[in-house]
Amino acid sequence: RKMAQAKVDIDYQMSPSRWSHRMGPDEVINDHCATVKKLTDEALSRHHHTELCYGKPNEIMTLYSEQPITAEFDRTIALWIHGGMWQALSMADSGFPASPIVAAGHALAALEYTIAPEGNLTLMVAQTQAALVQLHSTYPQASLVVAGHSAGGQLAMMVQWLDWSKHPTLTSKLVGLLSLSGVLDLTPVQQSYANESLQLTPTEVAQLSPLLRLKTGIPPLTLPVVLAIAQHEPDAFRQFSIDYKHRLEELGYAAVCLHALKDVDHFTSVEKLVQPEYELSKAFLKLCGGGN
Repeated sequence: RKMAQAKVDIDYQMSPSRWSHRMGPDEVINDHCATVKKLTDEALSRHHHTELCYGKPNEIMTLYSEQPITAEFDRTIALWIHGGMWQALSMADSGFPASPIVAAGHALAALEYTIAPEGNLTLMVAQTQAALVQLHSTYPQASLVVAGHSAGGQLAMMVQWLDWSKHPTLTSKLVGLLSLSGVLDLTPVQQSYANESLQLTPTEVAQLSPLLRLKTGIPPLTLPVVLAIAQHEPDAFRQFSIDYKHRLEELGYAAVCLHALKDVDHFTSVEKLVQPEYELSKAFLKLCGGGN
């Protein structure tokens, strides 16, 4: 019985929709899916956009910019990685953070990655790396930022832990990472409902949990890190980022900050990235190198 209760508790901690202060779980998920689709459609109609393939035909990203960008583009491209517990949402729902970034003269690439059950986490991490390699080879002058929400926050933070030895010019262009409510320890995910689709292996949990990696030492890639958490979301989600920041600081890592975002839940915290005056939009833009 204790085991069953522990599973219920872990499922609760891994279910941000059950922590919203605005509406019930099903309602909040439906509302979020509708909102991010609508906001992405608005971004598509407002900005120049083009698709860039980084591998197989389904491995693509939508690149949002002020006007068509060329190989000489020397501002920042932010690779944006959507959430959805690695098993929901898509590139078509995740272009909405582009507007404040594009308005400042930068570009945003919304990543399409192969969600579970079709894709596993090892593939998703490899796709994140491949997308960055593609962006860098297409736009070698551009600076690069990697940012993501929830599951996408885990994928963004894994950039610190990948082997970049074959891509020395790329790492010199990487200027920062942003994780909003990143799921930085996969241990509870493996013990939760989310694993039915994700099927994490023990190796994936050990190797692809940025927080567990951090317990073994300093990341090979030391970049400025922006972490953020929402007021109305699971304690576990909040704790991942708090622990990551604390551990980085213990290791003498100066360039890390944590934004505790007030009056938002797991969903509004990311939807508000369309607003240039939002605290996290400003931090995101600063990471990209500021405005025009």
